Amino acid sequence: MDIVQRNFLLPIELATKYANIILINHYRIDTFKKRLAYLKFSDFDFMASIILKYFTTENPLEELNGTLAQDARDFKVTFNNKEVQEELKLLITLQLSSLGKVYIMDKCPANTFKALIRNILTIGAGLAHSKEIKDLFTTLQGFFFL
Repeated sequence: MDIVQRNFLLPIELATKYANIILINHYRIDTFKKRLAYLKFSDFDFMASIILKYFTTENPLEELNGTLAQDARDFKVTFNNKEVQEELKLLITLQLSSLGKVYIMDKCPANTFKALIRNILTIGAGLAHSKEIKDLFTTLQGFFFL
């Protein structure tokens, strides 16, 4: 984003959108599937900004964070333990309560929480494979929006 802003003298908001488009294009993330037809540019822009912020290394065009993908694979195996699931739910509840949003976890049944975490770990583990990255938006749509 900084490079785009500096080189093209764009306002920060526009440079951010261009940086997100560059990320989607660089990783060839598929945005043309029929299942994604209802999404608007702002949806893709938002998801690309999340990927850019949380899942990339210092140079996002070199690679996504491979360590994160390996950690997700490792934790996916550990997550089968009931005690680990309860501890994670407690940590998330504490974090949300510090933000004043603890009611979210009160409404989340145990099965839903478990499925949500597994889906997140599956997505995170797939970030090391180009096929998984290409289908990232479709995967997210399938896991979370059905």
